Amino acid sequence: MTYMSNEYTTALQRLPEKHQILLSVIVLALAFSLRSIIRGDYLGAFASAIAVALGFVCHELSHRSTAMRLGYIARYRIWPMGLLLALLLSFVTLGRVVFAAPGAVVIYPKYYWAPLSRSDYSKIAASGPIANIVIGMVAFILVNFMALPLWIHVPLLYVAYVNLFLALFNLLPIPPLDGATVFKYNIKLWGALFIITVIPFITLFY
Repeated sequence: MTYMSNEYTTALQRLPEKHQILLSVIVLALAFSLRSIIRGDYLGAFASAIAVALGFVCHELSHRSTAMRLGYIARYRIWPMGLLLALLLSFVTLGRVVFAAPGAVVIYPKYYWAPLSRSDYSKIAASGPIANIVIGMVAFILVNFMALPLWIHVPLLYVAYVNLFLALFNLLPIPPLDGATVFKYNIKLWGALFIITVIPFITLFY
């Protein structure tokens, strides 16, 4: 998730960036692994936590690096309400539903008088889901087309599921998710990314 900078900050948002990322990873990992923990599947919970950490960090760093490559200043900022929603929704639904938006990369324009261009904003927004799609598809292909030992197959299955879920969730055309920005500025790209994500995601359940 990305958004353009404003100056309002909370105490959590004044933490060092790496601490905000770490806190977000811990909350998401707990939210995603809660169902496995309840079932007593601790291997599954561990695999889910690792998959979430990989997917979330790659997603946000992809936003950040794309923005910086285009010449903007960018940093990750936690979203306290998103953290709370992730925990509450996971606990209320016993891990069946997860709100996966604990924070976002803040983008500062190149010049204070010049807002982000539509093209740049859509590229930055799309880069996060694309990172998850790449990771999820690699894991999906390995799981479905290679004979792997169980101790590798299970973690890769979680990596495929979590990353495709993160991509699909963030591609929903609902503000402030990435999908709303991509849908608004480049609907063809949004449609291609959505189809590429939803087909293997559904296939995982069959």
